[in-house]
Amino acid sequence: MSDLTPGVTYYGRGVGTTPDGRHYVGPTITFTARNVTPPPTREGVTRVPLTVRNEQDVAARDWPVTGGVPFPQGVLASERHVRLLRDGVQVPAQIEPRATWPDGSIKWLLISLLVQVDAGETAVLELQFGREWNDDTDRQSHEPLAVQHEDRIAIDTGALQMYVDAQGQLVGPQGPLVTELIDGQGKAFCSRRSPAQITIQESGPVRSVIHTAGPLVDSDGAPSFRIEQRIEVWRGQPWVRIHHTFVNTVPDRESRTSLQTSQAEQFMDIHRLSLLTPLTAASWSAARAEGEPLELQAGERVWQPFDDQIIHAADEPMDGRILGGLVAEDGEQAISVRDFWQNYPKGFAITPDGVRVDLCPDFAAGQYDDFPFEKQGNHLYYYLRDGSYTFKRGMAKTHDLLIDFADGGAQRAQLFQRPLLLTAEPAWYCDSRVFYRVAPRDPERFPAYEQAVDRNLQGYLDRRERQRDYGLMNYGDWYGERQVNWGNVEYDTQHAFFLEYIRSGNPEAFFLGEAAQLHHRDIDTVHWCEQDRDVGLVYVHQMGHVGGYYDEPVPGTLGIPRAGGNIGHAWTEGHFEHYFLTGDRRSLETGLAVVDYFTHRELARPYDWTSARVPGWHLIMLASAFAATNDPYYLNAARIVIDRVLETQDTEPRELPVYQQRPEQTHQLGGWTRMMVPGHCHCEPRHRGNAGFMVSILLTGMIYYHDVTQDPDVRQAIILGTRYLVDEFYCDQIHGFRYTSCPEMAYRPGLIPMYAEAMARVYLWTGDQRFVDPLTEGLSRGAGGSSYGKGFSQYYRSAPRLLADLLEAGLTLE
Repeated sequence: MSDLTPGVTYYGRGVGTTPDGRHYVGPTITFTARNVTPPPTREGVTRVPLTVRNEQDVAARDWPVTGGVPFPQGVLASERHVRLLRDGVQVPAQIEPRATWPDGSIKWLLISLLVQVDAGETAVLELQFGREWNDDTDRQSHEPLAVQHEDRIAIDTGALQMYVDAQGQLVGPQGPLVTELIDGQGKAFCSRRSPAQITIQESGPVRSVIHTAGPLVDSDGAPSFRIEQRIEVWRGQPWVRIHHTFVNTVPDRESRTSLQTSQAEQFMDIHRLSLLTPLTAASWSAARAEGEPLELQAGERVWQPFDDQIIHAADEPMDGRILGGLVAEDGEQAISVRDFWQNYPKGFAITPDGVRVDLCPDFAAGQYDDFPFEKQGNHLYYYLRDGSYTFKRGMAKTHDLLIDFADGGAQRAQLFQRPLLLTAEPAWYCDSRVFYRVAPRDPERFPAYEQAVDRNLQGYLDRRERQRDYGLMNYGDWYGERQVNWGNVEYDTQHAFFLEYIRSGNPEAFFLGEAAQLHHRDIDTVHWCEQDRDVGLVYVHQMGHVGGYYDEPVPGTLGIPRAGGNIGHAWTEGHFEHYFLTGDRRSLETGLAVVDYFTHRELARPYDWTSARVPGWHLIMLASAFAATNDPYYLNAARIVIDRVLETQDTEPRELPVYQQRPEQTHQLGGWTRMMVPGHCHCEPRHRGNAGFMVSILLTGMIYYHDVTQDPDVRQAIILGTRYLVDEFYCDQIHGFRYTSCPEMAYRPGLIPMYAEAMARVYLWTGDQRFVDPLTEGLSRGAGGSSYGKGFSQYYRSAPRLLADLLEAGLTLE
């Protein structure tokens, strides 16, 4: 419960309906709300080095940087005890709390500032905090950047005056920015008549954020897609940043599509979706990755139909990639769309009324239809059909735009494509424990591991380019799960990248993680349905990410043409990490929607499970939500899950079926055994046991729970279960695992960190020597990791946590 008044006594009782339909009223409970008073800020002055690296070949002048900085528990009571300096001089900055520890001390701060960094250089800053420093400056002493009025929000940065109207449209010096959609039947919907909600979401001395949400409507007022915007404005700056999101909110009964599959009623066809800007100039230029910029005159259009092809005006297609910046000939107006070619199709059109930014440009029937279903058809172009985009109900897509009204737009358009990062030192991130236990990069202690991760990051980029894993619905994800499924970032690919970023400071890891995050957040997650029952559902790996584009798999493959979602294929750590590292609220909102959806789905009935990974992933999910919010709801839900996990563990020897008994093993102890399913055991009669990777996931989830609660019963269960894991699945002679308990399953040398997390922790607790061989010989045989897809995510989501325990235990992968 939230928003309770400290010191007030509350009364309540539970009400519900019994299985036979009778109304139930529980006993009255009484409690008094208390206020959490954080411990005082640490004495003295603590210095936290921060850097902003400019990798571009243009200088950054008054350029926006927003980044999260974590703090260990109990060291910082208030953001007023913090200041930011450069070369010993205090820097104007907006410093805002984003999360607290259970004791009320600050866990995350979000810092926004404008920086000066020369091309190829690094700005070095220092965050200082201490009890003696107390910023008594009135943070509202500045004139507000945004002011709410009855029918609009006025914006004044000092260099730019605009407003957001009642329709949610940003209105600049030349008029409004209008979102327009043309559906599959040619009907137009736009934001000009939208009944939008507009709010000031963040207001500070350096940066403000305005949030808008409303449907596009036709001339009769009938709604179509919902448009959400987060509009960022910065003090003294002549530009605005717009996070522009469309969500397919068309009910099934009103959907119109030419798709002919069993789920066709869940899809909607559109011809075009654009942002109409009033910016006008005699000519414009669009920068390319290679070669001179392309010039556009009135009435001309340039667009990116494929990741490596451009069509300019009436010319024939040419090889190339548009970077995303469009600059007026006088340099005093510019528009930039981040990751333009990566999210093809994309385009710019110069109209008499201004520049039309085609987020979904129109294209002719046949443009993508002739690619074979078995190849590019199912891989890349499944949603580009017969001259239309075909989007599933509840799907979203966010585009990041910069609208610039002053000289220097070309340089800012270039900088916008790869934002500057505010980065702390790896030791500070890791020692804060906000990511639990993570080991910073250590080439001396783990040379083979660090060489492998560098090699695999480059390998990831190379594989993505080789497979051409780009496109509006694809960019950020990886293709090839079971040959033809999109992975839907299985095992939380973005989480793996973000862990590598904080432990190494490598910006490439951050940007790979952000691309995965933005894709998974929007495409793979349901954001709307009529009764809200499915909001937060995450689709499992399948063809076309969301499924339903086909009824049959590609012949000869294990493709999944359509499927729903389950908690064994849903992740939230990357969502929360992205929010805290960047301040992007949409990531927080999506992460919480996912946790809430699956928690309600799993706990709306007497809780039980059959697959051990189900409670494992749920515990990881609930622990990450509790860490992000301190909301006891998530900890209470985790207790329900853990109680059933403890109830179902074999804490006493369980006799094996006679046909499975061997002289050296007649019983199983410590596991969660069952009669195995086909795929885990092909024998008749089937054997009793489990799958090792599922038990590993469950044990990891239990460790997450124990890290929060320090529950001694859970600790003992982890010890017992981990001994079962090694005794049942590991072979010292092979130095590797078998897939399941089935005696016919072969052992394979090596193991991945996901199997070993619990072993390292239990070795730390007990010193049990049975874990030494898997933690040394076994891990060393798998130390090369993986460079793409499920293998990459599976390995690197666990490895940094495992390394921390190995360091403490005095073990090494070498």
